[in-house]
Amino acid sequence: MERKCKNCEYWELLSDDDDCVPLGICHRFPPSINSDKDDKAYSPMPDEDEWCGEFKPKESIAEGESEEKAASEAKQVSRKE
Repeated sequence: MERKCKNCEYWELLSDDDDCVPLGICHRFPPSINSDKDDKAYSPMPDEDEWCGEFKPKESIAEGESEEKAASEAKQVSRKE
């Protein structure tokens, strides 16, 4: 597996427009505040072919479990914390 964002556990596809490179957001670390700009928190937004030293290969979803179900369960867990 190539060490690219599109293959990383922490990367989430945001835009897959045919006219540009697919863009995603990296969830490796919490968003950081940009006080020079507007005091809002931002996460890195690399395109799918970039990579970094924190690369973690995407794990396969358990057999019979859909991505939607896995995402729904993850949201429920984060709400409880």
